[in-house]
Amino acid sequence: MPNHVHTLISPFPDFELRHIMHSWKSYTAKQINRLLNRTGKFWQAESYDHIVRSEEQLDHYREYIASNPIKARLNEGEYISGISR
Repeated sequence: MPNHVHTLISPFPDFELRHIMHSWKSYTAKQINRLLNRTGKFWQAESYDHIVRSEEQLDHYREYIASNPIKARLNEGEYISGISR
């Protein structure tokens, strides 16, 4: 998506989501800002995370993520899809 990211993750035991998100956002913000020749805040502070509690919910979120570019009317090549099971 051009203005946000969706991801499904399953943290290893003893890894907290907030630490994973901080690390991911920090690294990617630095890399993106470097590529765009800019500095400063890149990501929003808030993450809209959801705990997936069943296979049905997992299927729902997979479908939601896969259909999001279509709903946004993006053309193929304007987004990256890396859904795997």
